[in-house]
Amino acid sequence: MDLKQLIERNYQSIKDRGLITDKTTLEEQYTSVVCEMYEMNDAPLGSDHEAEEMADIVAAIFNYFKLSGRDPIKEFEKVVIKNEKRAAKCLVVKNN
Repeated sequence: MDLKQLIERNYQSIKDRGLITDKTTLEEQYTSVVCEMYEMNDAPLGSDHEAEEMADIVAAIFNYFKLSGRDPIKEFEKVVIKNEKRAAKCLVVKNN
């Protein structure tokens, strides 16, 4: 299963639970992301619980993008391209 399918399944499951509705605001979803960050912060470093909380953060962020009408994959792709450009600049500097 690809990432796009997982994002869609997760978003639908959150809607089915009533955690995201037609009335959910971006601010409320942003707060959900922050809450997940606090939960991760309370988990022991390197633990399975910490990994689960990190994944919850990613899911909440993807849900934020979907709620805002943005494509989470395209938003992530923008970051990857930006980081690749930065890495290329670093390689040029290292090789000089």
